[in-house]
Amino acid sequence: MFRLAWIGVLSLLPAFQVEAQVRPGVRAAKQIVQAQRKADAQLERLRLMTPQQRERVLSLMAPERRRRMESRLAAVNQINDDQRAKLERRLQSFRELPPQDRQNMRALAQQLNQMEQPRRRIVRQELLRLREMNDADRQSRLESDGFRNRYSPEERDLLSKLSALPLPEE
Repeated sequence: MFRLAWIGVLSLLPAFQVEAQVRPGVRAAKQIVQAQRKADAQLERLRLMTPQQRERVLSLMAPERRRRMESRLAAVNQINDDQRAKLERRLQSFRELPPQDRQNMRALAQQLNQMEQPRRRIVRQELLRLREMNDADRQSRLESDGFRNRYSPEERDLLSKLSALPLPEE
């Protein structure tokens, strides 16, 4: 179940974009990290508020931002303490990755989440199977005729990339 939690972490993260006028590099990476920390801190503050305080703060947000924040809050509130601790460790591991790796992981997760529901479920199930395999078995599965026949080239590429992502320590 927690094999896809890493992808779950990515879906909880907001999609931060750097404005076009900011030069890429260290400055942009620092801005992204600061924005992530601010959003995570705000989510945690909201989570710890009373329902009345939370509603007051949410009512001040723009409608789209409020919807995103409520969605993230609902997702975080649905997990138990053990799951939350694992998620926080994985999130911290994600934050420690170089900015380019984080960006790549977000793009892959977004690609997976944009699939139609039936295909997304099938691809996620295959990802679970691939994650359980050692490198040699995984590579053999990825190169098999059955795999090529079952998945589109885009799905195969996505599964290959996602299954190769390192999972953080439990």
